[in-house]
Amino acid sequence: MQFHFCETQNASLGVAVPWGPDDFRVLVTHRTRSIKREAVFMTAVWFLSEQAKRNFNGRLSRPAIAFRDATFSPPFRIVVSAPKPDQRVLRSHIFWGIARILNQMIKDDAFVGSIWLLQFRGQEVGSISFIGGSDHDLDAQPKLIGSALARPITTGSTADLTPISDGPSIFYGEFLSEQLIMEDIFMSPIAALILLAEMPAQSIFAVFRALYPGYRCIQVWHSDKLPSTMSKEVLIETITSAVHYALGKNNWHGLRGVLKRGGPDGAYVVATGGYHIPLSEQGP
Repeated sequence: MQFHFCETQNASLGVAVPWGPDDFRVLVTHRTRSIKREAVFMTAVWFLSEQAKRNFNGRLSRPAIAFRDATFSPPFRIVVSAPKPDQRVLRSHIFWGIARILNQMIKDDAFVGSIWLLQFRGQEVGSISFIGGSDHDLDAQPKLIGSALARPITTGSTADLTPISDGPSIFYGEFLSEQLIMEDIFMSPIAALILLAEMPAQSIFAVFRALYPGYRCIQVWHSDKLPSTMSKEVLIETITSAVHYALGKNNWHGLRGVLKRGGPDGAYVVATGGYHIPLSEQGP
């Protein structure tokens, strides 16, 4: 079995399996109409990028939370619910659950509105729902309490080095010749975000690599500075920006890019790298 790994300046080597332990399971209970797979993937990345900044072993603050990305039409949201109103879902179960659910959706080629029960050691520990904008059948299932809204990150292109806004962080991307597919490209940041979620908040990385076993895409990012300034927070933003850039361009090739910070001109680089086919699968 393959594993994800990273090299850090102040944290030990990390190893993670994105789908969690063998006694963690997901079980679909409802399926309805088709939903856009790019909406499912991107909203899952936005959601996990927010959760990865928090305590991996902690719990949600509410019994249920809905996370939506307003950029998609019709609207789409992911809802996480506890089994009972006085309970809270463990954040680790959310990560493992989404990793397993997306993998199963890909295997079944079934991107549809659905509700998935999360089970750990035979006990129900929560549910995750994927709900399209007009899916009233699923709307009636979980009780929604609270909400979070995805906030897109500034992106630009290395082709002209012209950012589309002057936010504090700017991502520049350039596509490679390697042909991938959407599923490959989105599953690698899912694995990367789960690995990062398990790392201490203060972690600083010299090199970071992550992949989801079974998918032909590896994330590789590094710092050009010594000592490195590529923190956990920087990597979360970089990896999310890269896949958002690819989605905006509708381009499913390998990618190299940089994340710059320091005002509208992007005065300094904090992460360099990209994603591509793993070297073990490339030809001579």
